Amino acid sequence: MKRTLLITLMAVMLAAGAAFAQPGDCPMGGRGDGMGRGGGHGMRGHGGGHGGGGMLLMMADELALTDPQKAEIGQMTEKFGLERIDNEAALDKAELKLRTLKMNDASDNDILKAMDEVGRLRTEMQKMRFKHRQAMHGVLTAEQQEKLKEMRKDRMEKRFDCDGHGRMRDGDGPHGGRGKI
Repeated sequence: MKRTLLITLMAVMLAAGAAFAQPGDCPMGGRGDGMGRGGGHGMRGHGGGHGGGGMLLMMADELALTDPQKAEIGQMTEKFGLERIDNEAALDKAELKLRTLKMNDASDNDILKAMDEVGRLRTEMQKMRFKHRQAMHGVLTAEQQEKLKEMRKDRMEKRFDCDGHGRMRDGDGPHGGRGKI
């Protein structure tokens, strides 16, 4: 159980920075999809922003989270992580089935049905991430939500050159050069 919790929390923390990104946070008009992605697919290819609870817990002191808030966020993060793993497995299976159907020249109807299932599962994951984010924000006070919004805005301004393409500023890329995030 401890190992599962540790792995879940690590995965959430890795992706958490993207979870609270909002379109339009960049004052220069930078764009994204609200999940911390400028147009890519995210950590596992299905969408970034797998949580946010780990990030909130990392910022507990800055946000002045109470012990009950920390406990609730931790529980929500674990529950979300377990659901996410199950949903990603179902999506991986559906995508494999679709690829197999395409490679084996299955009927158009079978391929279209498999495409519908992949789309349905992706939509369910987006909804799940949105609901989780909303639930996490519900744990915070209005003041904490405002502080988080300011912290997110500051982080985004520092990280992006705000050209709408997610490019790093000079010196932020590998070996001090420019690059994509």
